[in-house]
Amino acid sequence: MTPATSTDPHGLLLGVDTTQSRPDREAILKPAATLLLYTDSLIERPGENVEDRLHHLREEAAALARDSLNTFCDAILADLGTGSTDDIALLAVRMPP
Repeated sequence: MTPATSTDPHGLLLGVDTTQSRPDREAILKPAATLLLYTDSLIERPGENVEDRLHHLREEAAALARDSLNTFCDAILADLGTGSTDDIALLAVRMPP
């Protein structure tokens, strides 16, 4: 895999072309930080601005940061998942305090 650079923020979607390399990412997470991975169908809706939905997701995640991961994921799905006609997958990991 090729290391990612600040000018190379995104790789191909998973499953698009398995012969292509994807950029690596590395980040140090603070204690009690939550990492949320999700499929595009959580934030993409026809006729809606993706940046607005990303902003909404950030606000929602920040508001739920102290809740359990089950509550965190359920609330995000209930809020942002409404109206999706595609499968949505979430994976949340929380660092120990």
